[in-house]
Amino acid sequence: MEIWIGIDGGGTKTQFAAIGEDGRQYGVYRTGGVYYHQIGVDEVCRRLTRGIDALCPQGEYAGIQGICFGMPGYGESGEADSQAVEAVRAALPPVPLHVVNDVEVGWAGALAIAPGINIVAGTGSIAYGRDGAGRSMRCGGWASFFSDEGSCYWLGRRTLELFAKQSDGRCPVGPLYGLLKERLGIREDWEVNVQAREIFAPSRERTAALQEILFLAAEAGDPGALALYEEAGRELAHMVCAVAEGLSLREPAVSYSGGLFATGERILEPLCRELRIPVKLCPPALSPAQGAALLAVERFRPQALGRMRKNMLEASA
Repeated sequence: MEIWIGIDGGGTKTQFAAIGEDGRQYGVYRTGGVYYHQIGVDEVCRRLTRGIDALCPQGEYAGIQGICFGMPGYGESGEADSQAVEAVRAALPPVPLHVVNDVEVGWAGALAIAPGINIVAGTGSIAYGRDGAGRSMRCGGWASFFSDEGSCYWLGRRTLELFAKQSDGRCPVGPLYGLLKERLGIREDWEVNVQAREIFAPSRERTAALQEILFLAAEAGDPGALALYEEAGRELAHMVCAVAEGLSLREPAVSYSGGLFATGERILEPLCRELRIPVKLCPPALSPAQGAALLAVERFRPQALGRMRKNMLEASA
């Protein structure tokens, strides 16, 4: 059977999907993040190779028609990106390889390669849209040092900030204060400085995971935590609107992907409220890894794209 492989790379986790010509998913694999600026190109290649080998045991690569790899940060580092892609190409089996930014595979999965916008909020944040003529635009997704607004990483840093303000009296003490101390095993408030320096500052993944504590605090009614989700929704809405205006999309289909949306209405409600244009909000049709497989079909066998899209939507229904 002909197989298409989609890889949704991220800063925290990476998902692989092997999709048959009938649209069914015949294999999945999950590994850690593949952001090469963080873990190095060699480790990215090792993780990708292990994933492909897990989907194709005994090196049975003959059935693979194409691979699409959504590489986090791709298109932002010039020559370094080119060298990373060449290293990946050399490490993977000798089959057609298409590399795009990971935001594009999120869009391709969420909207099944239909015109519209996808907003990603995982470890980082970024929006991507494409119109009916194939024009595309992205917004956000700059360096995490000054961007990634509305992402889990951004909220993770703000979680530590809110704890500090509750500790020293700048904000009323809310549920976050006790929850963070309990979850991090902190007895004295100043110990958070040690963990911030030694655990969280070196790791975007661990910092992003602090958002889970913030969510528990928001569910418990912490005003500061609730306000941070409101702010995150506003930042994500700004990205959606910028893409819609840049592509002149009227009432665009808008979908979403990334770990922050596991909070459900906690982020969706402020996101929708802050949108200043009419949109058609729709849940993701396919996973980002499945979207990557569709992009591989679009790139290497475009005449089969319509049939493959139909098969995948039916298989996922």
